[in-house]
Amino acid sequence: MSDHLADPRLTKIYRLEVTLGEVLDLGDTPYGRRRIAPLVEGTFAGPDIRGQLVAGSSADWQIGLQKTGYIAAAGRCLVMQTVIEGRRVVMVLLDSLGRYSRFADAQRIRDWLVERGPAVAGPRPATLQ
Repeated sequence: MSDHLADPRLTKIYRLEVTLGEVLDLGDTPYGRRRIAPLVEGTFAGPDIRGQLVAGSSADWQIGLQKTGYIAAAGRCLVMQTVIEGRRVVMVLLDSLGRYSRFADAQRIRDWLVERGPAVAGPRPATLQ
């Protein structure tokens, strides 16, 4: 019996090359040190995907936990725990139509939360749009 782990089997999804902006250090939180690193520009390319980052809309999310997968009952799934605009967020996205749509859906949810602004203490009034 060997006392070491087998080498992992890795599959390249894409290569990301970015230019980072000035890092904003928000300090220590109950979840560790919080820093946001804006991704000013960049490209990504892989066997099934390629593109450019959208200037001004990309940043390091400081994701605490993320898991993707596929199960027959729920299709393509994404589960993610992160902090967005001061809100602790858990996203559970089920039955994505395409291979990458769950990530686009997560980005749209993030954009919506950022548009609403930072979390505030106490209840927020409901708004209809």
